[in-house]
Amino acid sequence: MRKNIYLFICFATFFALLTGCKVDYNRISVMNSKSTYTEGADTEGTIDIGNIKENSDRFVDVTDWNPSTYETINNLDGVTMTVKKGTTTPTGLTVVIENNSGSQCIYGEYFELEKKINESWYKVPVTIDGNYGFHSIGYDLSSGGSKEWEVDWNWLYGSLEPGKYRIIKDILHFQDTGEYDTYYLASEFTIFLGSSSNSVYKGKKIGLIEIISRSDKKEWLLSNKDTIDKFIKALNNRKKTNAKIDIRPYDYAVKIYFADESIDEYWLWVDEDIDVRGVLMNEDTTWFINKESNPVFKEILK
Repeated sequence: MRKNIYLFICFATFFALLTGCKVDYNRISVMNSKSTYTEGADTEGTIDIGNIKENSDRFVDVTDWNPSTYETINNLDGVTMTVKKGTTTPTGLTVVIENNSGSQCIYGEYFELEKKINESWYKVPVTIDGNYGFHSIGYDLSSGGSKEWEVDWNWLYGSLEPGKYRIIKDILHFQDTGEYDTYYLASEFTIFLGSSSNSVYKGKKIGLIEIISRSDKKEWLLSNKDTIDKFIKALNNRKKTNAKIDIRPYDYAVKIYFADESIDEYWLWVDEDIDVRGVLMNEDTTWFINKESNPVFKEILK
């Protein structure tokens, strides 16, 4: 009985703190796909994301996002959080939290969203002006247990643009003494194009294409159907080769995210000379890309 009272006090104190917390994000400016980067600008507490280009018919937010403050995640042995397949939408998803740690865990309604840009994580700005909080509800997760937790973030973040994200939740891990430690669980997910706008590659619907330059880590997220179609057509203008190629390190890493949540990964070489054939590789195959595709690559990857 005394232990139960102690757990209740710890639990109540923790969630009282949660309900009062608010993250004061800097509001980001609205720019078109040709974003600008000011070298040496005073950005204390923020990061200017000038190297991200998103191909979309809509205006996109691209500057002054705050970097993630989570240095350690998913380090609680035996406890995992995964996104339930088929539940992801631009305004919510369902996660599955499993506890095989041998101890009791408690989690609540609190969560955060972050977006991956140029291989780094940044906090998604909230759309609410003023204070906000989360319901003081605790969900017990006993050892050996598994629970689903559904979230709708439209009230806090709005509808997410296509891209790669992760959801972060804190969880309390209790010891036999009644004391507990706080850990952070994270699970990644991808927001794709609407199903009515999907391009098709190898018989599968494309949700998003990510391209990263090896030299300067500049990143392109292709989410406009016309741009995706143009890029895929250029990529398919190729011929397989069995020859061994002695070549420099790749120019671009290409990931094609499909609506069925599968991913194709490639390495792409595009020469400065548009009259030189390009090269495309994956783990198993090498192709020469016809030089007619070079102007298309140059247009998109600028």
